[in-house]
Amino acid sequence: MTHRGALYRVCTLTLYAKKRVWLSSVEVEKNMNAPSSKPPALSGLLLWIFVISGFAGLIYQSIWAQYLGLILGHSAYAQVLVLALFMGGMALGAWWISRRSELLKKPLMLY
Repeated sequence: MTHRGALYRVCTLTLYAKKRVWLSSVEVEKNMNAPSSKPPALSGLLLWIFVISGFAGLIYQSIWAQYLGLILGHSAYAQVLVLALFMGGMALGAWWISRRSELLKKPLMLY
């Protein structure tokens, strides 16, 4: 598999996952009998914002892996370090936002 093929598959899976999460949140909102105040154009815009942020994350991860490969001398060590830092940052961010999101009326606006 080429790098382009792998990148395409990762981006496709990311887009699919984010779309499913968004659709689930819309269903939960409808089930709560709350009128949806978001027009369809805004929902589509939010979907594209999620997609672009996913692409940006992949690009940053690739760039950091290349730079750290030069510093550490081997790309395998760089990939492990980047992946560990990325996952650790996501875990810390999820923990921190879970504490703060209860205080927000519209947590999506924080994103």
